Amino acid sequence: MNHRRLSLWRLQGRHGRVLASLFVVVVLAVIALSLARYLAEQDAGWRHVLTPVESVESVGISPKKLESLLEHVKSERSLSFLIVRDDRVVCEWYTEGYDTKTLVNPASATKALFGTLALASLVDSGYMSFGSPCADWITEWKSDPRRSQITLRQLALHRSGLAFGYGDNRDAPGQTDSYLRTSDPYTIAIQQTPLIAPPGTRHHYSASGYAALSVAMTRELRRHEFRSISVWLHKRLFAPMGIRRSSWAPDSGR
Repeated sequence: MNHRRLSLWRLQGRHGRVLASLFVVVVLAVIALSLARYLAEQDAGWRHVLTPVESVESVGISPKKLESLLEHVKSERSLSFLIVRDDRVVCEWYTEGYDTKTLVNPASATKALFGTLALASLVDSGYMSFGSPCADWITEWKSDPRRSQITLRQLALHRSGLAFGYGDNRDAPGQTDSYLRTSDPYTIAIQQTPLIAPPGTRHHYSASGYAALSVAMTRELRRHEFRSISVWLHKRLFAPMGIRRSSWAPDSGR
């Protein structure tokens, strides 16, 4: 009798394990489907907010002029083109091999698109001020009588007086463009890039200036437990717009 009870218990134990395994599989399947639906909704992103116009004429745009503009965009070897008017999509175009999911490197457009927007969002949050001296964050400049006068606004507007980069041939023909060849543009921006004009006196395109700006922003963000500019941009800009995939490289570790 005890033998039978023991055999029955073992049989029930095997059945229990099978049922438990099936339950786990069902739960995982439900989670996977829910996650897939969520990602699909996030991927749509701005499409929940922006809808196509019924016709370009309805928003006051000439179809012929739009067609001509699009042809010009294509002739310039552009990768994508988007026109939004009154929260309505007027024109959306991608070159072959590109779509809404394709990651691209915006190169120097990063400065205006994300560098300046990151600074503006920090100012909007009350963390920084356009007119503040960079030396409040880049303490290496505090003892320098000229660099200590550089403001965040001047870095953002390329009016800091900083050269493009240390030894850059744009500023000194014949020298090595070491700024573009280094894996550490931040140290170069802060410690080695020369001033070629007094801060605020003239415009001079400076990659080092934006590297210095990113250092200042990163140091401020770390006071608020943000690891990097990319984390901040995702929270304040990209996620609200439905942009799930992005990267900022290299992130400043200083």
